[in-house]
Amino acid sequence: MQLIFYGLLIGWGAAIPFGPINLDMMRRNLHYGTKQGIAIGLGACLADIAYLFLLGLGAFTLMRHPEILRALG
Repeated sequence: MQLIFYGLLIGWGAAIPFGPINLDMMRRNLHYGTKQGIAIGLGACLADIAYLFLLGLGAFTLMRHPEILRALG
């Protein structure tokens, strides 16, 4: 049983990316409560969904134009 627990712990540690958003979620959760941590996480998810939506609408074709790349940069 202990081996299964260690396997799960190591698997989660490898699967969870510790980037700036995840660290900010943890910090806000510890300092301000669970609602703030969840709000940051949902905001990050909504941003990812918006990026995917724009890509789905054909933003890749717009990226071929240097003017648009300069504006986004």
